[in-house]
Amino acid sequence: MADSKSEPSSNGQSVENTKKNQGEVNRGAALMGVGTLLSRILGLVREVLIVAVFPTFVTDAFFVALRLPNMFRRLLGEGSLSVAFIPIFIETHQQKGEAEAKKLSSGVFSLLMSVVLLLTVAGTVWMQPLVEHLVSGKGYAQVPGKLELTVHLGQIMFVFILLMSLYAFFMAVLQSFRIFGLPALAPALFNVSLIVALLLPKSLFQIQGEVLAWAVIIGGGAQAGLLIPRLFRLGFFPRWVLWWKIPLVKKVVWTTLPSMLGMGILQITGFANIYFASLLEQGAHSYIYLADRILELPLSLFAVSLGSSLLPTLSRLSAKGQWKEMQDTTTSSLRVILFLSLPCALGMWFLAKPIAEVIFMNGEFSASNALATSRVIQIYSFSLIVAALVRILVPAFYAVKNTWLPAMASVFGLCVHLVGATYWIDLLGLQGLVLSTLLGSLANLIVILISYQIRFRSFALQGLLRPLFMFVLCSLPMMLLVVSFSWSFAQVLELGLGYKLTQTAMLLSYIGLAAIIYFTVGSLLKIPESQQLLKIFKRKVIRK
Repeated sequence: MADSKSEPSSNGQSVENTKKNQGEVNRGAALMGVGTLLSRILGLVREVLIVAVFPTFVTDAFFVALRLPNMFRRLLGEGSLSVAFIPIFIETHQQKGEAEAKKLSSGVFSLLMSVVLLLTVAGTVWMQPLVEHLVSGKGYAQVPGKLELTVHLGQIMFVFILLMSLYAFFMAVLQSFRIFGLPALAPALFNVSLIVALLLPKSLFQIQGEVLAWAVIIGGGAQAGLLIPRLFRLGFFPRWVLWWKIPLVKKVVWTTLPSMLGMGILQITGFANIYFASLLEQGAHSYIYLADRILELPLSLFAVSLGSSLLPTLSRLSAKGQWKEMQDTTTSSLRVILFLSLPCALGMWFLAKPIAEVIFMNGEFSASNALATSRVIQIYSFSLIVAALVRILVPAFYAVKNTWLPAMASVFGLCVHLVGATYWIDLLGLQGLVLSTLLGSLANLIVILISYQIRFRSFALQGLLRPLFMFVLCSLPMMLLVVSFSWSFAQVLELGLGYKLTQTAMLLSYIGLAAIIYFTVGSLLKIPESQQLLKIFKRKVIRK
């Protein structure tokens, strides 16, 4: 177990080192954030065009079909394998040299591709029974032609698992060398591919939505391909090898298994939600998917970027046995993520309706569709803070190669969700399903907090009460602006779709002004997180 007393450095040195480590984490997160921001903006443009061009009959089918390869690639690529691979890869590179690190990289790559190729073939062949079991609810299965369209799109897109697993592996190698910007920028190519496809004449494809499926494959290939030249320059582009002859690969596999269990639980939650949503009215899958896009904008921009940047730093500190600095760096990252996620969550709650109407209401997507989406967004505003805290805490376990505790926390969260889902759906419908997911995530967070206390002999949220009070104080002037805007903007929305550009400009202006007010008040109150982030922004953005 980690023991802070084993840290030999003095208090002053420890504080300096923590600042240095947090600066490294923040810089990495900032680089990822810039690429992620561009990708998420393009992603929103993509979703706006999809729901404007196609009715909910088609969008439900496309979003369900796309979730299938997405779930498997998170299980095998970006999720479980990455968090197990990065700490072992860094440790191998530091202690055994470049040659052994290259051997490990090629071995893990060969194993991953072998598994993914088999899964791709199996998923494509058995797509029909898979879809029929997932969306057997009467709200979905009884719509003529909807199941058949979902199966067809799913068979085209299932090879996306292979492309995204390649991307996830390449990204893990680059992040191990603290290269964050390029991997974060790559998903923008995927979004560009779909945007271009949506601008093509509909007459090119006889089946509705098929153009989207082929664009997913082209975009996925471009996303993975963008990282290949950088890997060649590093000298770490993997070769196909006999992976079972490399002992370190077995270590990665054994470390991966519990994290695969944890990630598998998250995917089971996703599959369960697909089924539960099929019990509801048509459009439920689309509303959840679109609300996910809004949630993932701040979550990916801040929490995922910070968590991904944090893991290599914590892995290096763990390899050196610097437990006190590990704990301090984690606590510092928790303060940063609370500072960033709190105003975003408040904004999502109060601006849910304007966001849904301005961004998505167009063409086939009506005002009632936007209202249903906004109600999901409001519940997701709470999920943002919960998910952000989990994203920062879990890398501490991965850094010490303890993947069991996060996995068990996910199991508990899933049980809470599944037990409560039917009750909440009967009570609140679609909102009940989303609320049940939130309660499961909250249960997951509670178990992780308790586990952190046991594993690191330190309460993760200790010392955050005063900063949290300051963050809330900092949010008050911003909230006055947001609340007044949400009331007055209703009149602007009544102008109709012909004023979409004006409405969008007003929404973005108020969000930007709210951010400026928040950071300005933070600087006046001398909140360290505000000052640190503004320095990084000036260094990385303004000077460029």
